[in-house]
Amino acid sequence: MTEENNNEIKTEKRNKEKREFLSIVIAGCALILSILSTAYTLYSNYAAEVRASKIETRQMIQRLSRLPIEHYELMAKYKYDPMAEMMTGLLQMENVLLANHARELINSHPESFTSFECIATSSALKNAFLYEEAAELLKKGHQKAKGPAAKAYACKELANFNFSRGDTSGGREYYKKMLQVWSDSSDTINPVIIADAKAHGLITWAGIEIELNNFAYAKGLLDQAGELTSQLPNAAAINRKQQISSLRTKLQN
Repeated sequence: MTEENNNEIKTEKRNKEKREFLSIVIAGCALILSILSTAYTLYSNYAAEVRASKIETRQMIQRLSRLPIEHYELMAKYKYDPMAEMMTGLLQMENVLLANHARELINSHPESFTSFECIATSSALKNAFLYEEAAELLKKGHQKAKGPAAKAYACKELANFNFSRGDTSGGREYYKKMLQVWSDSSDTINPVIIADAKAHGLITWAGIEIELNNFAYAKGLLDQAGELTSQLPNAAAINRKQQISSLRTKLQN
């Protein structure tokens, strides 16, 4: 075998190895593209599912927020009417079904929903007497809250929920946390807005304490609200002063 033939054999061998290597590279690239395409399709489907869930949940929340109003209007218009009683039962059934479905959608994609959406659905669950489910979503809404307004709102709703379940100490704890949220925001929010928000929270809290016959505790809260109201401009203070006066009248009676 001549040297020329040896060179040809070696060249052919190298070309074959190159072709095999290129085949492997092409196959690898095709596999990577296939994986990326599948991943993109899955992500697109997931994103579409999340968008659909958010739209559906928001529509249900809008409907759920309307149901208590319809219930009140129905009972006010058709008082003592047996048919109205039946209709309110249907409204309650609708509330249960929609609230449960909204909860399921939120739990299926919890990272995609806001604190307010969790809390709004929780309120509907509470109206449906599904307290355990309501508490679960309410705590989730509290954890997801971002910013002073959202955190304060979540604390207030947790406080009201605890009071409604007979947990007075838990209710007071979260009202105190709500006030602290506003106090911690004094560097970033107008002091007048903070004073008004805290006064409003104290007045609401005092009203609950009065309903529970905790009159001395309520008086202390109203005194604090009065001090905060004195820091407000006259136009902003009028409404708060009227609210405080109304609750003080209840205390005297």
